[in-house]
Amino acid sequence: DTSVGISLQNFLKKIRKQFPNDVLAALDGDPGRAVALICASGGRSAYAVGLLQEAGFVNVHDISEGMRGNGEAPGWMARNLPIVSCEGC
Repeated sequence: DTSVGISLQNFLKKIRKQFPNDVLAALDGDPGRAVALICASGGRSAYAVGLLQEAGFVNVHDISEGMRGNGEAPGWMARNLPIVSCEGC
């Protein structure tokens, strides 16, 4: 299993148009390969799932509670699930 940090937004908080292409490259060009997305609280990752599905990705999953939780669930970190550092993120 691999963890890759790919930002949905640029430094101005605008959606990066190249996001789907960057994800496709990380999946070795296979839009059918499984990918799970996570952000701080689930909002951006849910949006990103929609973008990828519109771009033809078929096996995309949203970690809806996010890293920090979202009011409905405690989040990845509070559950003490594994975290991998992302160099350059």
